[in-house]
Amino acid sequence: MAAPFCPALRAALTSAAPAVPAKVHLRGTYVCMEGPQFSTRAESEMHRQWGGDLIGMTLMPEAKLAREAEICYACVALSTDYDCWRAHRTDVDQIHLLEEIIGNVQAATHNAFGLIRAGLPAIASLPDSACTCQEALRLAIWSDRRQIPREVRDRLAPLTAKYLD
Repeated sequence: MAAPFCPALRAALTSAAPAVPAKVHLRGTYVCMEGPQFSTRAESEMHRQWGGDLIGMTLMPEAKLAREAEICYACVALSTDYDCWRAHRTDVDQIHLLEEIIGNVQAATHNAFGLIRAGLPAIASLPDSACTCQEALRLAIWSDRRQIPREVRDRLAPLTAKYLD
């Protein structure tokens, strides 16, 4: 998991970046925290000290599951607000702040769909051999295959049949 994102899928999406009117950051460090609550100020400061650029609750569990399922996976992160380290304007009440965040979510979603739409032709033309994501489990099963019961093989077949049969 040193490189959790598919390089071929990422390159296809990156090449589509000029098609959207938003700033697309090609690098960043994501901090995955347990949700569904937001960070405390102390946690937020710690994440910044670690070098985190984005904080979220789902990206890394999803990336790990995709890798285990041998699915190509890339990140299109939608920044919606600053973490609590940034002082909020005092002239804006919480309702207006929430409305601003919802507006940011809507704009970011529009841009993300645009990026994905623009990247689909490049994604569709990727050869099966463009990456190693689709064989990520090739060296992951160390068990003596003769010792794996048939019912376990059958249950895991959608993910492991090509390695266990």
